[in-house]
Amino acid sequence: MRSITAGEVKVKRNVAAALAVVALLIMTSCSAGGGAGDADASASEIVDDGTVLVPASSDDLEGRQYEEVVRDFQDAGFTSVEATPLGDLITGWTKDPGEVKEVTIGGSSFKDDARFTADTAVVVSYHSFPPDPEDTVLTVDDSEDLRALLAGPSFGAPLEQFVDAHQGETITFDGYITYFLYGSSIVYSTADVRVGDAGADPGTGPTFRFTPMLVPEDSPVAGDELAEGMSVRITATIGTADVFEKDSFYDPETEDRLGIVVSSIEPR
Repeated sequence: MRSITAGEVKVKRNVAAALAVVALLIMTSCSAGGGAGDADASASEIVDDGTVLVPASSDDLEGRQYEEVVRDFQDAGFTSVEATPLGDLITGWTKDPGEVKEVTIGGSSFKDDARFTADTAVVVSYHSFPPDPEDTVLTVDDSEDLRALLAGPSFGAPLEQFVDAHQGETITFDGYITYFLYGSSIVYSTADVRVGDAGADPGTGPTFRFTPMLVPEDSPVAGDELAEGMSVRITATIGTADVFEKDSFYDPETEDRLGIVVSSIEPR
C-alpha cells in the first residue's frame, strides 16, 4: 500500500476547507432567501380593504390628554372624531382636566390591532369641570330641554320640571309682548312674553313674565318704549314657575307663568 505524502494531506485539507466555505455560503443564501420570504409574507398580510388601524387600544388611551388622542386618531385617518367633556370634576385633585376617561369607536372599546372604516364615530370622553351656569346660554339650537319647553303646552308640570332642571341658567328666544303694564313705580310694572311673532296663531310653550319689569340700563329700548304686540328677542335668567291647578280661580291655559329676570331685551 502506498503511503500518503505530506503534500497530499495538505491538498485534501484545502479541499475540505473549500467545501466547508461553499456549504456556509449555501446556508447563508438559504437563510437570506428565507428572510425575503418572511418579508413577502408580512407584506402580504397588509390589509388593503379601506379600513383604518387604530393608533392604540382603548385601555392604553385612558389617562392621556384628549387633544393628543384626538390628533392621533385624525392622523391615523379617522374622519369622525368627537371630544366630549364630562363635567364630572369637583376639585381636580384625583383627575386632571382634559384627562381621557374613555375612548369608544362605534360605541365600543377596542384592541390595538382593531381596524374600522374611516368614518366610524370615534368618541373621546374626558374629565372636565362643569360649565358655570352663568356662562351657559340655552338656545333652541343647542338645548333639547328648551326646545321641548317652547314646543309643549302653555301650562302644567313641564314648566316646573324645566325650572327644577335649569333654575338660575340663562335662556334666549324670540317672542312678542302679550301683556304690558308700565307704572310710575317699577314695582307695578309687568310684561308677559310668548314665543313666536305677534299676529300669528297662538304659539306653544309657556308665558314668560318679568315683574318687576327690570329693563337693563344698556337695553336698546327703555321700559316705557315697550308695548303690547312688539316683537322682541329676550335673554333672561330662569326664576320660578307659577303653575295653577285647573280647578283654581285662574284659567291654567292663560295664567301659568314662568318667571324670568331679563338681562337683554331687543326689538326685532
